[in-house]
Amino acid sequence: MALRRYRLVERRYIVDYVMNRIKQRKSVIFNCPLGPTPESLRKMYPDLPPTYFRKWRRYADAVVITTGSLLLIEAKIRDPIAGIGALINYKTLIPQTPELKQYLHLQVVPILVAPIERPDIKALCKANGIQFELYRPDWIIPYLKETGWL
Repeated sequence: MALRRYRLVERRYIVDYVMNRIKQRKSVIFNCPLGPTPESLRKMYPDLPPTYFRKWRRYADAVVITTGSLLLIEAKIRDPIAGIGALINYKTLIPQTPELKQYLHLQVVPILVAPIERPDIKALCKANGIQFELYRPDWIIPYLKETGWL
C-alpha cells in the first residue's frame, strides 16, 4: 500500500512540475518509453504491434519538447541518487528510441527534480551534466513530513 501511494504521489509530482515550471513546452510525453524494442522478440513475433514490447523498455518520467531542447526529466521524491543513474542511462537510449526520432536534432537536457536539496546530490548532478531542480509544491510538504523526509 505504501509503495502504491508513493507511486501515485510521484506521478502527481512530475505532472505538477511539468505543468507549472515548463511554460515553453510544445509537447510532453509522460512515462515515455526509451530505447529500442528488443529485436530478437520482434523477429520472433513480427505480427505483434510494437506496443506489445513496452514492458521490455525503460521509461522516463517525462520527456518535454521545447523549441530547442528535449528535456529528459526524472522526478525522485525519496531516492534522488537513483534518478541520477537513471538519467545517465536514459540519455544513451534517446537516439535508439523510435518515438523520439523526429527530435534527435534537439539538444538533450537531463533534469533531476526533487523536493529536497542536498549538496551531494547537486554535486553528482553537476559532475554528470544533469540539471538539478528543487521543486516543493505546498501539497507535498505533509507527505514529506509523514515519511520523515522533512
